Amino acid sequence: MSSGTLQTAAAECFLLGGMKVNPVLGEVEGPDGQVRVEPKVMQLLICLCAASGAVVSRQQIEAELWGKDFIADDAVARLVSKLRKALGDEATAPRFIQTIPKRGYRIVAPVEVVPSPGEPGRGPARQFALVSALFAIAAITLGVMAVSVERGEPTQDLASYYYQRQTPEDMAQSAALFRNAVDQDPSNLSARVGLSSALVQSVLLAGADNERGLTASLQDMRHQDPRKRQTLEEALVQAEIALTLRSDEANAHKAKALALSALGRVDEAAQAYEDAVALNPKHWVAMLNLGELRQLQGDDAGCATLFERAFLVMQQTEVNDPEILARWGAPVAAHVANYYLLNGENKKAEDWFQSALRYRPLYDQASKGLELARSEKIASS
Repeated sequence: MSSGTLQTAAAECFLLGGMKVNPVLGEVEGPDGQVRVEPKVMQLLICLCAASGAVVSRQQIEAELWGKDFIADDAVARLVSKLRKALGDEATAPRFIQTIPKRGYRIVAPVEVVPSPGEPGRGPARQFALVSALFAIAAITLGVMAVSVERGEPTQDLASYYYQRQTPEDMAQSAALFRNAVDQDPSNLSARVGLSSALVQSVLLAGADNERGLTASLQDMRHQDPRKRQTLEEALVQAEIALTLRSDEANAHKAKALALSALGRVDEAAQAYEDAVALNPKHWVAMLNLGELRQLQGDDAGCATLFERAFLVMQQTEVNDPEILARWGAPVAAHVANYYLLNGENKKAEDWFQSALRYRPLYDQASKGLELARSEKIASS
């Protein structure tokens, strides 16, 4: 991994009452050593920390972590229990997480951002913005790698269904179904795109819950494992064959970019994503993926610019799908707002936080950010 990526990961760490939290690696480190936590537990911790000591209700947590997906009644309580165990906390004598009966939970330990080497702290605004941005990125990452296939073919519809479930077992089933579609019709471009994406995701999902995704895969050097590399190389071949079938297909370029990303060929992947966006300027998924790569390269400004473009496109193309705008558009807008807030552009930050709240009115991170942007603007006037 490049030094820029390492600096980005370091900037995202924060301290919670003396415990060092690394959201990228999914680790909490204290006097007794490091503890790995699963992604949903880390998302819960970031959600609570971003509330700056305010009570976060169970309903708010459910909305932030699961959106409109169905979950068990005790899902939040079980996550809180796991988080307390990772922190060495006790519900009866809380040092980190306090239960407020019939209201929710709140963080009672101080939260501090760990600045990058040589980077001075920037007060409460920086603290909130970085922690909030982490949650936004965590939410976005869950959705931006979705595969796009043509509808109407039962095999491919079923393959796409399994793909969207994003578990190792379902991804294997998805890849098998897409492969079957390719075997039946080697000229089936969308099936090759789907097969390529499913093969890559089978590698990205190969770790434990807290070791999944592109960043974790690159950190674990999975592309150096002979069997996983073979899978990724096949994914790249499938995407390249799709491009021979139709060189102007944006989704084929996106599939190639995804395979290149997982192979650690980040610069080539970025170019492939740029090709996808050039072919389809409304391809907001490719814009978000490219933004993620820019952040891995340490280019926060480039990431924010792409997220801004993606959000504006979403507003146009998904106007009839408020669920997409609420689930993905709001976190994207909040990330852009956080970038402007960190750079002292409070008016722009305020506008972007308001955009996030327009599509998700109860989005606590955006509400806190908006309040902070307004207070800093008044203080500087």
